[in-house]
Amino acid sequence: MAELKISVAYDKERNIVRPENAVTGVNYHCPACGELLIFRRGQIKVPHFAHKQTEACNQETIVHQSAKLLIQKAIEDWKVGKSEPPVLERKCRVCDRNVEQNLPEKVDYASLEHRLPEGFIVDIGLIAHGNVEAAIEVRVTHEVDEAKAQQISIPFIEVDGNEILENPSRWKPTIDFFKPLTCTKCRLDFQNFRKKTLRIAKQTGVDLPTSFYRYASILCWQCNKEILVFTWPNHKMYSQELPIGQPPPKTLCFRFSKAVGRKYCMNTCIFCNAIQGDRFLHIEPEGPFLGLCYDEDTCGKDSLESFQEDLIKLASYADYIGDLERED
Repeated sequence: MAELKISVAYDKERNIVRPENAVTGVNYHCPACGELLIFRRGQIKVPHFAHKQTEACNQETIVHQSAKLLIQKAIEDWKVGKSEPPVLERKCRVCDRNVEQNLPEKVDYASLEHRLPEGFIVDIGLIAHGNVEAAIEVRVTHEVDEAKAQQISIPFIEVDGNEILENPSRWKPTIDFFKPLTCTKCRLDFQNFRKKTLRIAKQTGVDLPTSFYRYASILCWQCNKEILVFTWPNHKMYSQELPIGQPPPKTLCFRFSKAVGRKYCMNTCIFCNAIQGDRFLHIEPEGPFLGLCYDEDTCGKDSLESFQEDLIKLASYADYIGDLERED
């Protein structure tokens, strides 16, 4: 019968022990089934625990249980000052760069096999101020069930159990439904974008929308002055109608376009009244909305959250275009 490799064990006080810290002659137990373990330490072999495979225990259940215990211990050690906070390796929602994020200070402890109000049991509940604020699911061979993932009512991540065994304090989510993360550079890009568009709004007398209409800045192709341009959720190229119930910025108007051969709702220059065509704004490589709309159908959803996220994306794309122009 195959021998199972055990990465961590319980001692008699149910403390978690790694093989490198184990002592010969002390009884250790499997974290998954409780069976007494064999501890081996030699001059050649790396110290390790083991026991024979049984119907009640297999390698998958051992990895799964061990990873959960190590995550719980990493949080416990952090909260009592024995270690630094666990680090999550996540993606910036805007630029997709890898970002390191410490587990928030508000987390008090980790609850194993935590039952949520809707009945689902998550591997680990992160508890803050007495409430479960988020969850961690440990993957060994199977990812989180799709039905469960859709119905979990709190933010959650999935982590690879084998990676946790290697480093319990560094988590690399394979599924990430925590609050979206914006990196420092993208936040700075947005601050600069906001300052610039506010300045242009003041100079032109064109108000910046606080919802619905997304905005960016360009140089008018005809008079070369800085102006604001606008788009909206579910914008379609050469649209012949404005969204109902959404008063448009004053530089959005219906005009006839020779290039298109008909009237459509278009952006115009506040200074010289020149048409700022949809093709340039949405499709051309230097168009300000290319970073947001890659087809004719979408520019985000009609919600305040989506509005704010889209502006951050527009700011990041504006900085990218600016970098290209500076290189030229």
